[in-house]
Amino acid sequence: FFEDFLTPLCEKYNVSFAMETHGRIKNRNEIDFIGDVRNLKESYDRIKSDFKAICLDTGHTNEIVALGTPDVPESIRILGNSIKVLHLHDNEGNYDSHLPPLVLGKNNIDWHKTFDTLSEIGYDGVYNYELNLRRFGSVLCEITEFLGKFLRTFTENKGRLIQ
Repeated sequence: FFEDFLTPLCEKYNVSFAMETHGRIKNRNEIDFIGDVRNLKESYDRIKSDFKAICLDTGHTNEIVALGTPDVPESIRILGNSIKVLHLHDNEGNYDSHLPPLVLGKNNIDWHKTFDTLSEIGYDGVYNYELNLRRFGSVLCEITEFLGKFLRTFTENKGRLIQ
């Protein structure tokens, strides 16, 4: 499928396809084969294409750590330079809630280690935050402006608020 269909299309339009890390099956306590990044990487490596990438979704990855899969920093090490896209968000480790990082009492991801590991593998792409902002209702414009500034500082300081 990839070699015969997707790769020629990607080559024609000079784009890549990405395989994204994912979490639980229908929010149950089970994962499918490529839900474990070790299996995802093995499957990814079998695809013969120069137009492939991995999208590391920190929330998806984190929500299945309790089921025995590697945590976010270890997943980054396993996937290495195949990571070309990021979906950064936090959760409590049991539901893909798309929380901003460092929501006190709610976060579960070690952001210092996550950013350090991204630097370790030489990641130089975009830091894309995938957040659910609907919960902010009537103050959405204000919170979006605040979060933009906060996330820029957070990213520039590699997950540390104070340098």
